[in-house]
Amino acid sequence: MLTYRILSESFAPCQTVGQILNIHSDEFLTIKDNDNSLKIFTLNNNNVLDLKLSIDSITDYYFTKTSSHILFVDEKKFLSIYCLNSLKLLWTSKLFEYKNLQIHSFQSSFIVICLQTKEIFQIDINSLNLKNLVQ
Repeated sequence: MLTYRILSESFAPCQTVGQILNIHSDEFLTIKDNDNSLKIFTLNNNNVLDLKLSIDSITDYYFTKTSSHILFVDEKKFLSIYCLNSLKLLWTSKLFEYKNLQIHSFQSSFIVICLQTKEIFQIDINSLNLKNLVQ
């Protein structure tokens, strides 16, 4: 049974929340702070959140559709790919430093579009090669 209570006063939070929470593939909880630090959690067998990965200076991140890998974009536009199963850094690149990027994730790859040069790149998570698709 659901019960509720009507308040006589309007509710006003005393402070704003400084974190953005997201759930990915019903498996990962991500918490991004205002200072661009990102934490990735999973729920263990005891229903307790386990911290899997914590990275600072992250402006954006993308999971592959299988949620086995994650691509991070830091404040300088450096790219990094981590394997979420082993929690290891697999690949990093400074090629896109300070460039405007558009990134899309697929089953086992990422597509990176450089908006300045109009080049399109693919990063396959199996080979971890950066392939220029369109120049």
